[in-house]
Amino acid sequence: MKKIMRVTKRTIKSPKKEFGAFCGRLSRQIIRSPQVHVFIVMVLIPNLIACLYFSFLATNMYVSKANFVVQHVSAKIANPLDAVMGSVGLSSNSSSHDALIVQEYINSYDMLDKLREKFDIKNLYSNKSFDFYSRLKKNPTKEEFLEYYKSLVKVYFDPMSGVVNIEFKSYTPELSKLILDEILELSEDLIERLSGKAREDSLDFAKKEVYLAEERVKNSITKLRNFREDKNDLDPASSAGGMMKILAEFETEKLKTEGELSQALSFLRDASPKVAAIKNKIKSIEQQIHNLRAKLINSKSDSMNLIVSDFEMLMLEKDFAEKGYASALASLEAARIDSNTRHTYLIKFVNPTVPEESLYPNRMLSIVSFLIVSLLIYGIGFLIIAAIKEHMTF
Repeated sequence: MKKIMRVTKRTIKSPKKEFGAFCGRLSRQIIRSPQVHVFIVMVLIPNLIACLYFSFLATNMYVSKANFVVQHVSAKIANPLDAVMGSVGLSSNSSSHDALIVQEYINSYDMLDKLREKFDIKNLYSNKSFDFYSRLKKNPTKEEFLEYYKSLVKVYFDPMSGVVNIEFKSYTPELSKLILDEILELSEDLIERLSGKAREDSLDFAKKEVYLAEERVKNSITKLRNFREDKNDLDPASSAGGMMKILAEFETEKLKTEGELSQALSFLRDASPKVAAIKNKIKSIEQQIHNLRAKLINSKSDSMNLIVSDFEMLMLEKDFAEKGYASALASLEAARIDSNTRHTYLIKFVNPTVPEESLYPNRMLSIVSFLIVSLLIYGIGFLIIAAIKEHMTF
């Protein structure tokens, strides 16, 4: 009996020992599994490093924010060249266009260069006291420096409202506000330069128009003077009017003389000296009328109708040139007044403030995001490898 009990004790093990043995076998299998090694390398170790970085190493960054609009006030000037002036920049629909220009300027190297001159951004952001991942490398190229600057500044333009939202982050709250203030000031200077250039172009255009109008007036006066000298007549239209008046007098005189002839023939013979004298007088008047009409109207270049026609064309050209000159002078005066008036404004309705707490990095969100991405990469890789193995078995 004792012998049987000893055998039973050897063959029947306790549940605790059974579970321990199972766990040992399972642990050895897991450790030897390639999938576990891959999981450790691709998920576990990177996430441990990410947790350490975001929890203890990542440097806080503070964000200063501001909102502004670019407002364009169109100059409504009542002068004949308004439509032409609009073609050189005075359009009331350019606010959105100007806001987009400001957005591009903020993200440009020109802006970065001006900020570097005032704040020495390169040395400020490459300080070794900041974490290695977020700081600027020691000797960056121009392109690398610009890309790093773009990661610090964020500009959003809302085309519906025309509002521009801008953010700038830095390692200290005060510095983020100072740099954002400088960015807004430089953007305002850009808007003023653009508006000033448009006004200068308008003024230059008006001056050119005045010069051209003045030349047209001078040319028309010169043509008219040469014409008068050539025709030896100060006012051919008045001369033609005088000749028409003389012609009318001759016509009246002819009718009167013909009446005298009819009266003389009633009591005198046709061969009488008085009748002959009256007939000679009528012939003389008719010759005068013929000569005047020939001078007034014929196809030759010295006829009064052609001379008066050319004279009236020159007078019309002169009048048009003088009116154009007066209009150009009015436009020049309007452009001169307009050049001293500012039309485009950068209006800040939310001023930059000194942030009180850091927004970057978002530690919890960054850790969770990193974990999700690493798990996705591991899962996709695992599925690809499994599919390849299954395909190889066929």
